Amino acid sequence: MRLIAFALFFISWTTYACPNLSGTYALCKSSAGDSRNFVVTQNIVNRVTVYTLTGTNLETGDRTTETIRADGKIIVESGVDPETGMKWRQETTGWCEGSALKTRIRGLLDNEVVTNMESSMTRSGPRLITVTKGTVMDETFNSESVCE
Repeated sequence: MRLIAFALFFISWTTYACPNLSGTYALCKSSAGDSRNFVVTQNIVNRVTVYTLTGTNLETGDRTTETIRADGKIIVESGVDPETGMKWRQETTGWCEGSALKTRIRGLLDNEVVTNMESSMTRSGPRLITVTKGTVMDETFNSESVCE
């Protein structure tokens, strides 16, 4: 019975332990050289913190939106590339750790791992800082983005 009570406490505590990263950031610059604006919203849905990240590349105008559920569960997306016929699969996991939103992304192409990255997003005063490390096509990838 104690174990069940502890497990319930831990699950409910981690739900509320996620950092507040919400905000509109007019300029984000990454060490990879791109610039974008960025909007982060967060809501609690069924006791899980859900972050919505929307970024617009300031040079191209391309806009991307990602949703991250900070529940530690793997979300799988998959399909077939229409040009090559190759099967692809992306596994994304999000969780909160201390004052950071952590994500892990693993990408597979025809069952071969081609992407394996982990990122940490934190807020320091008015700044949003994201550090991403991992491998893409067997090449090491390290990037830091600072948004204000």
